[in-house]
Order: sequence, then C-alpha cells, then structure tokens
Amino acid sequence: MDYSKAPVPTHFYFADYLSVDEDSFQVMFTFGKLDKPLTDTLRSKVEVYFNPVMFVKQFWVSTREMHKVAKTHLDAHGFTPVPPTALLTAPKVQTFEANQISMLMTEGECIADFFYLSPKDLFYKPQKNEKIDLEALVRIILSPPLVLSLLDRAQPIAEKLQPIYGDKNANLESK
Repeated sequence: MDYSKAPVPTHFYFADYLSVDEDSFQVMFTFGKLDKPLTDTLRSKVEVYFNPVMFVKQFWVSTREMHKVAKTHLDAHGFTPVPPTALLTAPKVQTFEANQISMLMTEGECIADFFYLSPKDLFYKPQKNEKIDLEALVRIILSPPLVLSLLDRAQPIAEKLQPIYGDKNANLESK
C-alpha cells in the first residue's frame, strides 16, 4: 500500500490522552482531549477499533522502526512516555473501525492516519480488475511522548496476539 497516494482524512483530532485496550475480538485505541487543568476528565474522545489480525500484521509490523526511533528521540531530549491512566469517559465520543494505519513522525509531532479497506472490495474488485478504494477515516495528531506511550502500551497486546495471528511469512506492512 502506497500511503503517499492515500486520501487525506477530512477529520483531524489533536490528542493529549490515550489508551490501548484489547478483548478477544478487537483492539481499541482511545485518543482523548483532557479538560485541562484537570487530568482525570476528558472533553471528548475518539475510539478506533482494529481487528486483531490487522493489529498484528499491519499496525504492529509497520511501527517497529518508528518505535525504535521514538525511544531514541525521546531519550536524546530527556522526555519520558506519558504514564498510563485508567480509561476515561467523555461526554462526546466518535468511534471508527479501521484496518490500516499510516504513521509519520517529525521532531515535534506525529500523525496517525487511520483507514478502512472494505472486505467486499477486497473480494470483488480484484476479480473485475477494479481499483480497491482506501477509505480515509481520521487523522490523530500526537506529541512524540504520546507516540512512544502508544507503541509501548500496544507492545504487550501485540506480544499476546502475535502467536495467534502473526505469520512471519505473510505480513501486511504498509510501505
């Protein structure tokens, strides 16, 4: 998948809170906006669900290099990951189902663009030699410490799911 040609999500969200949670059917990324100066109340949040197969084969595989770079960058600048907190509620919630992500990081921020590839399109369109559409869902803007927190919190989930869903010979890493 060439994400340089992917559509840009029309929805943007700046997050200063996150949580990564898993059950047997989905991995949920929760991004929120804290109601500062309070640190236990969210003004709003965005939930992005990922199925466990794509979490392992696409998200986890495609973020391995970024995880190393984020650790090195934060260590060099004396930053630490944002410590985990309980999953907070919010009066406004937007929920998405994604199965693709493209993450890019610069010195001061990261974008995480979430996309959806329809199973229907994946099944029917190749048979007809038609282009498969990538649906742009939402762009989440994160600070580098939150990026490292996201990847650190995803690691135990990925390690748990990898023996079940991770075929080392077949990944769906984004390029």
